[in-house]
Amino acid sequence: MTTLPISGCDVRREAADWGYATRSFPLAELDDKTLDFAERAAKVPIEQLNKRSSDASR
Repeated sequence: MTTLPISGCDVRREAADWGYATRSFPLAELDDKTLDFAERAAKVPIEQLNKRSSDASR
């Protein structure tokens, strides 16, 4: 790890290529894709999130 920035945009998708992100999007789509993800994440019941956390620590 360095303190140098890495890109998540499609043109320079270093974060995804290096395994720090699961996907990348063109900059023009980033706001819409981020909002879509946030809306889906907000619908997940808190109990389900807690279950995933406790299952992952086993």
